Amino acid sequence: MASQSRPSREKSPPGERIQVLLIDDEADSLFPILAQHLTSLGFDLNKESDATSALATIQATAPQIILLDLHFPGDERRDDGRTAGGELLVKIRRQFSSIPVVVFTTRLDDIDIPLETFDEQAHGYFAKPSFANDASWPKRLAQTMRDAIDTGRFAHSPDDDQLGFLVGQTKEMHEVVARIRTAARTALTVLIYGETGSGKQLAAEAIHRLSGRTGRFEHYNCSGAHLETLDSTLFGHLRGAFTGANETKAGLLELSDKGTLFLDELQDVPIAVQNKLLIFVETGVFRPMGATSDKKVDVRLIVATNHSLSDLVADGVLREDLAYRLGVSLIFLPPLRQRKTDLPGLFRIFVAKANKTANRNVLPVLRPETLHKLEAHRWSGNIRELEAAILRAVAHTNSNILLPEDIEILPVARIQPTQSQDAPSGTALSSPPAGVAPVSLALTLTNYLESLDVGARYDFIKSHGRDLQKEILIEVTRRLRERTGRRVTHKALALELDPLVSPERDLNKIRQFLFACGVQLTQLDFNQ
Repeated sequence: MASQSRPSREKSPPGERIQVLLIDDEADSLFPILAQHLTSLGFDLNKESDATSALATIQATAPQIILLDLHFPGDERRDDGRTAGGELLVKIRRQFSSIPVVVFTTRLDDIDIPLETFDEQAHGYFAKPSFANDASWPKRLAQTMRDAIDTGRFAHSPDDDQLGFLVGQTKEMHEVVARIRTAARTALTVLIYGETGSGKQLAAEAIHRLSGRTGRFEHYNCSGAHLETLDSTLFGHLRGAFTGANETKAGLLELSDKGTLFLDELQDVPIAVQNKLLIFVETGVFRPMGATSDKKVDVRLIVATNHSLSDLVADGVLREDLAYRLGVSLIFLPPLRQRKTDLPGLFRIFVAKANKTANRNVLPVLRPETLHKLEAHRWSGNIRELEAAILRAVAHTNSNILLPEDIEILPVARIQPTQSQDAPSGTALSSPPAGVAPVSLALTLTNYLESLDVGARYDFIKSHGRDLQKEILIEVTRRLRERTGRRVTHKALALELDPLVSPERDLNKIRQFLFACGVQLTQLDFNQ
C-alpha cells in the first residue's frame, strides 16, 4: 500500500471532532470508559482488538490519530524479544505516514521492553492510568493526542532528515526552517545570528546539505585567530612565504570550491582579512599570501555571530561595506528559553542520539514531571547544554525512562546578558557597555533595508517574522520623522517601502500590511 500524503499544515477548524482509532487487545473493555470521557473533549472513538486486522481497519476508518497498545497476546512466547505492537507501529508509520500514533500501554516502565520495538518513532507516549483513581487522565490523554497531531502536521517532509533538530513546533522555528530552505535554493551569502549553543553550525550544515552543492562543507571558528594564521587558513599561501619553497598550500576557500565555507565568530575577523574577504564576496576571486596571481572559486559563504552588525560597525570591529554584503540573507536562531514548547521534540531526538553514543536502550518517553524540570531551567547554553544534560542522564540512569532525578543541571553555562527571558526575538544580540542602550536586530535590518532599492524593501520586510516586521516599521518611521521633521503620513511611509507604481493599490497594500502587523497608527504617530 502506498504511503498516504502528508497532512495539511493548517490547524483543524475550531469545534471539528477528531477521529481516534484504538488498537488494543483489550479494546472491548477499554472502549466504553475512553469513549465516555474523550467524547466530551472533542474526540470520536473507533476500536480494533486484533493486530492482524489493524491495517485494514485503519484503511476503512481513516482515523486522524491512532492509540496503539504495545503488547498483544503471544508476545511473551517470542524469542526475538519484539512485540506485535512494535511491529505494527513500523507498518503504520510506513504505510500511513500522515497518521500520528500514540503508544498507549501499561508497560512503558517495563525495563524488559527493547528499544528495537521503536524502529519507527511514535508521535507520543501515554501510560495507561488507573482509571478509577486518576481523575486527570482524560485531559492529559487528550492533550497528548493533540500534541501528537500537531507534531504530525509538521513532519515528515523530505527535508527533515537534512534539517535535524532545527525543526520545531514554535512559530519562530517554522520561520527559521523556511528561511533555511529559501537560502539553500540560492548562492547568496548568509548571516546567522544566535546565542552560543543555539545551533548556528547546525543551521549552516543544513543549508549546505539542502543546497545540493557538490563540494565540501568547511567550518572555521575565527575566535582568537592571529591575523597571518587566519589569512593563511582562509586564502592559502605560497610555502615560500614562510619556508622559501615554491609550493602553494590551499586555504579553506580553495578546499571548499563548489561547496560551502562557514565562518563562526565573525566579530573576531581582523580588518585586514575583512578587506580580502570583501573582495572575495564581491568577485569570487582571492589571492593567497605571497602569490602573484589570483584564484577564482565557487564557494557559498555563511557567517555567524552573536553580536549586532550595527554594534560591530559602530565599534569599528566590522567594515560597514562588508556588513552590507554579508547581511543579504539573514537567519535568526531564537534561544531555547524562547522555544520551550519544542522541548518534547528535542528530548526525543537527543535521547535517541544519546542511546547510540552511550550504547543504552532508554525509551524516548517524556514524563510530565521530567518535562516540568526541563521547562523550569533557563538553558543559557541553549540546545548544546540540553543535549549534554540528556546524554549524561541516558548514560547514568538505572531506568529505561528518564526521571527528574536523572536530569543533572551543571552550573557551568554562563548566563547570556544579551536577551531577557521574556524579550522578543528581535531584541539585541550583543551586550552593550554599561549605560549604553542595546542595539536591536531590527536596527541592523533597517540599516540594511536603507541600502536596498525602494522596489525591494517591502519584500525584504515581509521575509521576516511578524515581530521583526513591526520593529522594522517602527524604526523606519522614526528615522523618517527625524529626517523630515514632520509627522509621518501613510503615503510618506509607503514611499519609503514601495515605488507606488499604482499609487492607490500600493498605498492600500501598505495600510493592510501595517494592520496585519498589529501596528497601531497612533503609536507610530501617523496622520490618517
